[in-house]
Amino acid sequence: MWKPVYATVAGLALLVGVTGCGADARSVPTQSPPAVTVPIPVPAPVSRLVAPIPIKPPNVVPTPTKSIMVPITPVKPAQPTPVSAVTLTIKPVSKAAAGVAFYGDSLAYQAQDWLSLRVHPLYKHAFPGTALCDWLPTMSTDLAKEHPKVVVLAFTGNNMTPCMHQNGAALTGQALVTKYASDARTAISVAHSAGAVVVLVRPPVANVPGSKAVIDGWTLQPGAWLIDGGKYAAPHQHFVWTVDGYKVRVPDGIHLAPYGEALYAKAIADGLARIGLS
Repeated sequence: MWKPVYATVAGLALLVGVTGCGADARSVPTQSPPAVTVPIPVPAPVSRLVAPIPIKPPNVVPTPTKSIMVPITPVKPAQPTPVSAVTLTIKPVSKAAAGVAFYGDSLAYQAQDWLSLRVHPLYKHAFPGTALCDWLPTMSTDLAKEHPKVVVLAFTGNNMTPCMHQNGAALTGQALVTKYASDARTAISVAHSAGAVVVLVRPPVANVPGSKAVIDGWTLQPGAWLIDGGKYAAPHQHFVWTVDGYKVRVPDGIHLAPYGEALYAKAIADGLARIGLS
């Protein structure tokens, strides 16, 4: 809606900056022209804003389609083309000798897990309180099954089991040394028959009278290598309680503390490496 607003022509002329039609100001008559009213349309003010009207889309319901069942004819798998029978002859492969069969008593039992970190594979045949003669009845079977390259014997001189008794009493002194030496020669023969090299170990001497004499008395045998297992835990085969400030023995003076176990295993592993058997 537009409302008329009235203004004089002279006023409009002044508004737009018009002073004449090509004449200078001196030719303008002094008498004012008659007033003429001219309607000028002006938009009416908007009283309020009208919010847009939301248009809701019509609800369209899809027309359901009918399911179509397409029959599928199963395909019969093609029969393989018959071929002539082939006979395969597989010859048994002999297992090459490898690894170490480790026999021993409680000190060997303590060291065997440490030794297995250096020697692969390590076939463990060690148990506390046993003597060499306790393992002889099963040694042939063990070696036939395991095919080790090396057989290691590590015993301190136990005499608690029946095979180390004579006339109802445990062997001691020279009789004990003689028995161990005889059993060592038997074990060496069994191992050689199985194609294995034999290594005898001198364990770390114990804080027991005669320990060194027993160990030295049976570990030097023909047909076998000799390793000083006490090289680090009992240097020069002398009993010590500590090495490098760490305990290597427990209070009984026989068995090994953890550091002693590791040193015993290291001496055996280093010895095998030196003679090229690890």
